[in-house]
Amino acid sequence: MRENLKMKGAIRMGERVSVAQAAQELGIAPQAVREYMKRGLIDIGLVLPSLEGHTKKNQYLIFRRKLDRYTGKTGLPG
Repeated sequence: MRENLKMKGAIRMGERVSVAQAAQELGIAPQAVREYMKRGLIDIGLVLPSLEGHTKKNQYLIFRRKLDRYTGKTGLPG
């Protein structure tokens, strides 16, 4: 049952791409991807800020459909 819930969540969220892969596809450095996402210059996913008081850095969730749409690889909405 738990696996089914995880799969349903994964389907809703869509396939994710690493920062490194997105950087390669965009032709820019991984740090540039992070900065552009933080500043709202590119809409290819979500930036999840670290929790206050924790040393962990922001998380970057990049979604394949948004990246493909941004790069013009697909015309699918979403």
